[in-house]
Amino acid sequence: MPRKSSVAKTRAKRKNASDVWLIFEQPPGKPPARLLCPIPKCNMSLSYGGTTSALKTHCETKHAEIWNKLGEEKEERKIIEHLQHETSSSENAAAAERHLANWFATSLIPFRAVANPSFLKFLQSKPIAFQVPGPARLKHLIDVQAAEHMEKVKVKLNGAANFTLLTDGYSKLRRGLHFYAVHVAYVDHRFHRHIKFISLETVDSGSTEAIGAAVTNVLEKIGLRMSDCSMITADGASPLVKLADVHGTDKHHCSCHMLNLIIAEFAKLAQVRKYYEPAQGLATHLAKNREHKRCLQQIAVGMNITAALPLPLPATRWAALHITLKSYVDIYDALKNVAPLKLFLIQSNKMDTMREIVDLLEPIHDAILLLERDSSFISETIPNIVWILHKTRSVDSGLARQLAKCIEKRFEQARSTKRLYCSMLLDHRYAYVAKWVEPYSWTDVETWLEKYDREDDGAASDEGDENAIQPEDFDTFASQQSGAKMDRAHGLRAELARYKAHLSTNRPSRETNVLRFWRSQIDNYSKLPVIAAELLASPASSSCSERTFSRCTDFIRQTKRNRATLDTMNATLTVTENCKKEENDAKTEELMESDEGEEEEFCEEDMLSRMVRMESENSPEDMAEEELIPDADLEHDSEDIMDDADVQEE
Repeated sequence: MPRKSSVAKTRAKRKNASDVWLIFEQPPGKPPARLLCPIPKCNMSLSYGGTTSALKTHCETKHAEIWNKLGEEKEERKIIEHLQHETSSSENAAAAERHLANWFATSLIPFRAVANPSFLKFLQSKPIAFQVPGPARLKHLIDVQAAEHMEKVKVKLNGAANFTLLTDGYSKLRRGLHFYAVHVAYVDHRFHRHIKFISLETVDSGSTEAIGAAVTNVLEKIGLRMSDCSMITADGASPLVKLADVHGTDKHHCSCHMLNLIIAEFAKLAQVRKYYEPAQGLATHLAKNREHKRCLQQIAVGMNITAALPLPLPATRWAALHITLKSYVDIYDALKNVAPLKLFLIQSNKMDTMREIVDLLEPIHDAILLLERDSSFISETIPNIVWILHKTRSVDSGLARQLAKCIEKRFEQARSTKRLYCSMLLDHRYAYVAKWVEPYSWTDVETWLEKYDREDDGAASDEGDENAIQPEDFDTFASQQSGAKMDRAHGLRAELARYKAHLSTNRPSRETNVLRFWRSQIDNYSKLPVIAAELLASPASSSCSERTFSRCTDFIRQTKRNRATLDTMNATLTVTENCKKEENDAKTEELMESDEGEEEEFCEEDMLSRMVRMESENSPEDMAEEELIPDADLEHDSEDIMDDADVQEE
């Protein structure tokens, strides 16, 4: 081994030097056998030989006062050095904070980004010798993550058939951008539902051909074919409707978008608009005038009003009318005490009408909150509309009748989608309850369900195959043909008859997850669970795509990034969506873990739950005579979100 240099030895000696050398003079070179005490009137000769034990004992016993004083001075020096080190660390931390603030200021990043989960993970995982990557390296990392995401999804979706395509578009003409988000929902062999984000795809135009090519291209990247798509769920845009017609695929108008159209049509009424405009004006004014907003907020707190202040909402925001008017009604008493805001004050005698509008729209907004969740099922669409219509018709007023007309108009459109009724037939909460299918009958729905019995198609094709091996004799041939025809004619009907009998005697509770029910019935039915997996793979809305573009809007609106190519923007938005979904999945897992240790609590039934229970417990002949009991607002059971049979994954 190489020998240490003399400089290194000297530093080591100084670092570990004994305190006795504060009194004695340390001899250079070879240590002498004895040393003289340098303190006057002592001059005692002490044994040394390279060790300081005798010297230290002499100082502690013969010169204790001097020795203790030197020890105190040494402690004082340590304290001073420690304070200087802390001051230096504090100054370094303050300097780092200033640099971070400067970065936020110069890069136009919002201050809330300091709490961004990805940024916090970066700080926690950053090694000491970390080197900041350059712009090209960062772009490469984002592109790699986007490519890895596509490969992971391709593996997970391998073999997925009869899936539901959830899509929606975003356009910003001034930037020349037109995106479509693609999500896929399907049920696996364990009857777990998955809703997976695939990609964002740009389209050159809004034509049906361009949109169809973009969606097909995304599916091809992950090994799926448009021919395997069972249904398209999106808003009512004509290109998407034509896309479904071209491919012969079922089309479902997003339930939340449809309910929001009811509110939008109701908002066009002159009697509603004259209340909506002052509330909108107040929201816009508060967004621009912080002083008035602060004053109103202080007065509201003083009056124990905890409601949020009205905020300007985009026209595309679901239930914007109800949210704005409800905020105005809640804050009205505080608003009367702010002089500069009296311009937006509605006369007190007219507030009853505004409250009536809020109460009429409450069931629709509650249904939107219920159906926009990824845990919802397409089978919940019509029952919610029936419930909304029932609540509206129970109010005897001109506004209620106008709103009922808007609801009935959209209800007629929903009735034209036969798949909604077929999915209700396979949902034990609604199956064979006459009220839900009026003016149709469940016999009609059973006939419509035969379309999804895919095994019949295979049997028919085998029957028409001229190259198939012929039976050995006539008796075998006749037996096989009659048996095949009997199975095709009565197999599904027989299962439906047994299913109806099962529900009439032992209908599962409303809290039982629909997919979990069919998972438990695999051994009892051969056809119905397969059809249920296809139909119940569809959530009630395409809100996952809406949320994707809501998160992407901030990026798209940043003019500082106007030089980014479409591919780079696509990759960046894909990574952004993945990060958000990872965060949501983590929160969901935490909720699931916290719920495991809690005892089950039985809450008061909401209006729709009670309606479902009452309709399910009675025979179809007695349905019309039943009275519905009014109840509180609609709340969604969190158990539906946490159920392991309905899993949303990245």
